[in-house]
Amino acid sequence: MSKPHRVEIPEGARESLRMLFAQKQQIESNIQLYVRALQDTLDVKGEGWSLDIVEMVFSKQSPNGKVDADVVGTVASNSTD
Repeated sequence: MSKPHRVEIPEGARESLRMLFAQKQQIESNIQLYVRALQDTLDVKGEGWSLDIVEMVFSKQSPNGKVDADVVGTVASNSTD
């Protein structure tokens, strides 16, 4: 059986890639810390909360897997335009 073909990454590119992966890990850690701080600030307590990054809201899943109606961070309006 033959060895799979490999293409070596040049040393300069390796260092850049390592640095970028280290930055990615740091950024992901910073995001998690920031999200936890937001949850504390907004009094988002308990299990089952998720962050919807499209809508920029925290939503809570009910035990049956459906999203509960009350969503922290949204603005409700009963205006009749």
